[in-house]
This record gives sequence, C-alpha cells and structure tokens, in this order.
Amino acid sequence: MSLINCPECNKLISDKASSCPNCGYPISLRPDEKSMADRLVVNDDSVNFSSKRQKRNKISRQTATILILAATIMAVCAAGTLYGIHRHKVKVLAAQKAELQRQMEEEELARQKAIEDSIARVNFRTPDLKMVGAHGPVKSVVYDDDGEDVILHANRITFGEDGFIEKIVVSDNYELLVKRNSKKLIERLQSSSDHDIRYAHYQAHYTYGEDDYIKQCSYSAATDDNCIPLDVVPKWDETGKVSKMTFRSLIDDFDFKTTVTCKYPKADKYGNWIECEKITTVVLYKKGEHGERLGDKTETKTITRTIEYYE
Repeated sequence: MSLINCPECNKLISDKASSCPNCGYPISLRPDEKSMADRLVVNDDSVNFSSKRQKRNKISRQTATILILAATIMAVCAAGTLYGIHRHKVKVLAAQKAELQRQMEEEELARQKAIEDSIARVNFRTPDLKMVGAHGPVKSVVYDDDGEDVILHANRITFGEDGFIEKIVVSDNYELLVKRNSKKLIERLQSSSDHDIRYAHYQAHYTYGEDDYIKQCSYSAATDDNCIPLDVVPKWDETGKVSKMTFRSLIDDFDFKTTVTCKYPKADKYGNWIECEKITTVVLYKKGEHGERLGDKTETKTITRTIEYYE
C-alpha cells in the first residue's frame, strides 16, 4: 500500500481508499480495475447488441412466416375460387346437356306418338295420302320397275310438305295433270300430252264417299278410234289400305270380270306398306244374253315400293 495525494484536498490518503476521508472525493479506479470495468461495459454492450440482433432476427422470421402463411392462404383461396368456377361451369354444361337431351327425348317421344296415333287412328293428313294409303310426312312414293299404285296407276308420286300431291309420273316419266274439286279432292287425272300413244287422251275420274274414301274409279284411254272404259270399285280395310278391287271390261265379244285381292306382309316404321301381294283373278265370259263362262286365270304378283319422308 502507498500514499497518494487526494485530487481534491491534496492530502495524503491510501491508494486503496475508495474516497478521500477528508473531503469525500471519490478516488478513480486503478488502471487494472479500470480496464476490467471497461471490459465489463464493452461486454454489456455486446450482450445488448446480440440481444437486439436476436430480436430483429426473430421479428424477421415471424414476418417471413406471416408472409408465407398469407401467400399460402391466398393461393389456396385462389385455387378454391378457380375450382369453384370450374365446377360451376361443369354443372352448367351438364345441366344444359341434360336439358337438350330431355328436349330431344320429348321430341322423339312426340314423333313416335304421332306415328303410333297415325297408325292406330288411320290418321291421314290429307285425302291425297289417303288415296295411296300412306301415313306421316310422306315426301315421295316410288314403286318398283314392275309395279304401280293400285288407284293412281303411277310409278312415282311426289308430295309437298302440306301432304298434297305435287306430281304424278308413270314409268317412262310421263306426267299426269291433276284437277281438284272444291274440297281439294282429286277429281280427275289426264295425260299432259298425246306424244305417247299408250297414254294419249288418258283420263281417270274419281268418285268419293262421305268419308273421302274413293268408292269408284273410272278409267279411259283412247288410242286411235278405240276407247277402252274401265270402272273399278275398291274396298278399303280398317287401316286405310285397298283390300279388294272388282272391275269389269268389255272387249269385242268378250266380258272380263276381274277381282284383285291385296295383302300387305311388310311395312315401314310409320306402318306404311312397302310390300304388297297382289292376287288377280280374271274370269272370261262370252258376251251375250247368258254370258257363257269361257275360263279363268289367277296370277300372283308382288309389288314393292319405297317411301321417302320429310324428317
């Protein structure tokens, strides 16, 4: 221990004293103690700086976590929104498709019902369709090369969308002209010209019953000076098809009595016949007071036809 002068009162005091016993002035720390104190202060600052840095890092991590969580939530929400829009579109499209399918099915059912009603009720739209025994939206009726309509004696008959005949054509594209009465029933057919001797001055007259079914057909075809008249009486079955026809023709000294029976083994989807079995029986009599029977002949012929429809 040594003595030092007090910096305040200049009296001798011990260098170990923390303050002057005379004036109370604090004595400065020794160099080694001061160095230790400085290190403590520095260390305290380092501790404070490290703590602050740790706090900043912690805040940064928390902020980053919050940002990541927010971004994740936004992405999930966006994905959910897009998925919801997609699902909505899928549902809308499915609903539209289902509605379209329902409408198509209803239309098909209505069409089938109309066909069934037409068949069940013999629901001919026009008397022209009734003449050829055809139901539904018929566009044309075309007979095979060796066939013809039993009433109109034509090979091709064309209808308008209103169900009325527009054209009647025989096998060699020879067209017949149509004349109608006040009820729009076909009253007469006649040749359009006399360029073909087979159809020169051809005429057909039709007489109708109260139900607009033909009850008699009168045909005549004049070739040169010869005129061959023919009266045909058709009978119709409950489905509107000709089931039987009878007619009589006189040629020279002979009397021909003919009976035609029709059967229909095949029909299309509308119930219209597309195949007819035509059985013709001809009995020949000698013209005179007693009409001696000279003989008979039976012939069976199959007629087919194709019907095109307005769809």
